[in-house]
Amino acid sequence: MNAVLDRVMEHAELLESDGPMSEELGRVSDEVAAVLRESGVVRMLQPRDFGGFESHPTDFLRTAYEIGQRNGAVGWVTGVVGVHPHELAQGDPRMQREI
Repeated sequence: MNAVLDRVMEHAELLESDGPMSEELGRVSDEVAAVLRESGVVRMLQPRDFGGFESHPTDFLRTAYEIGQRNGAVGWVTGVVGVHPHELAQGDPRMQREI
C-alpha cells in the first residue's frame, strides 16, 4: 500500500458506515470530507512544486478503488476531485501558478 492509502484505511469503518448520512445530506459528510482532506488523497496527483505528493497514477487509482469498495459515493468523489490536480498539471506553468 501507499502512505495515503494507509491513512485512509485507518478510517475504513467510518467510510463503510457513512453512506446513509451522506445520502441524507446529499453530499459527502463533513467527517468523511475531513478524512479525504487530511489523508492527502486529493493531493496525490498534484505536483510537488504545488504542495502535492506527485504520486504514480496507479497508486491514486488503487486508493480511489479501495475507498469506493467501502463507500461508492465517496470513491466517486475521490476520483473526480482527485484527478483535477493532474489535469491542471498538464497546463502552462503560468496558469498553474495563477490557480
